Amino acid sequence: MRLQHFLVLPHQRVGDEERAAWPRERFLDRDDCADLAGAVQRRLGRGVPAPDLHDRVCAFMCNRQTALVDVGGVARRLQGVTQRIAGGLAEWVPRIHAPSGVLRVTATAEYAT
Repeated sequence: MRLQHFLVLPHQRVGDEERAAWPRERFLDRDDCADLAGAVQRRLGRGVPAPDLHDRVCAFMCNRQTALVDVGGVARRLQGVTQRIAGGLAEWVPRIHAPSGVLRVTATAEYAT
């Protein structure tokens, strides 16, 4: 497999000299982005026909990837947020002055593992 890449700078203009140890042909700047597909094709060539990849490449370029929710990751993030909120609650509740001496907190219980 041959992997090629470009550094795309849509808001900058790059001169003809090499930058950051990269050859100029690896940069696509503001002028190239006017015809991004054409610039890529001119630099890489037409490539090998692969109709099965067409829809995947178009979806990638249009930011339409299919993503699955990682339920475990969501649960870990939720647990972290819950712990931060509970920690904050334990820190600031003792500082609250209530003239009646009664403080009512409505919240969910934290499950400690």
